[in-house]
Amino acid sequence: MNSKKMWHSFSIIASYLLLTALLSTSFGVLFKYLRTSWILPFVIGVLFWIGSLIFSLFTEKRPHFSLFALPLNVFGASFSIAAYIVGANIALNICFLPTFALLLTLSYIIFIGMLSVPKLKYYVAYVVGAYLLWLTGVILLSIFVFPHIFSFLGISLPNTYGIFFTLFLILFGFLALGTVLPADSFLDLALKLILPSLVSTFLILLIVLLCLAGCDDCDCDGADCCDCDCSGGKYNPTSYNKKAQTNATMSTMANP
Repeated sequence: MNSKKMWHSFSIIASYLLLTALLSTSFGVLFKYLRTSWILPFVIGVLFWIGSLIFSLFTEKRPHFSLFALPLNVFGASFSIAAYIVGANIALNICFLPTFALLLTLSYIIFIGMLSVPKLKYYVAYVVGAYLLWLTGVILLSIFVFPHIFSFLGISLPNTYGIFFTLFLILFGFLALGTVLPADSFLDLALKLILPSLVSTFLILLIVLLCLAGCDDCDCDGADCCDCDCSGGKYNPTSYNKKAQTNATMSTMANP
């Protein structure tokens, strides 16, 4: 448990998740107050992601310059999650996401302990197995334990708790995976986290887009956008679509 690298990793993950949670909540409240479409924060999130991708290209020649990719990814993920809050019309408890981010971060201490086992921590197979076992445990905690903690703290859970759980678990899982990569210094560790953050933010953008695409094209009559039917109707894809037959005949058409 005395690994300087792992505690540096803990500080980065804690800052990353908590900042994302705070910004997502703040931006969600802001854009709902402004009554904008979810498309606006989503596009802003895409632009931040593209900016982080550009900065990441300077990793080899200008490593300090490329570090800007990390905060840009934080904003990219935050705006995309805010887009989901706006698009799904979610009344979110302002303490929910920060508390969830804190609980996830604290669970990283368990991972540090698992990687502190003498001798075993030097074997790749053990590190991979420990990561998978720990991540499975985090998923189980999020499903069965965290909701009871929220209830104890008096924090109401949104109906779409599973979506937020998935989005933040993607961030958390990829960042934690990046921390086990070999690194020579704190700077090198931060650089190793750029790619995981890029991938996780891209996946979040994709999931949000799949959830909300088409929500502005139908009238939900006050219901949450993801709860209404925006599919454009039903049809049978396994047979020919027969045109409706009319009872009109030549005689009736001639004599209306």
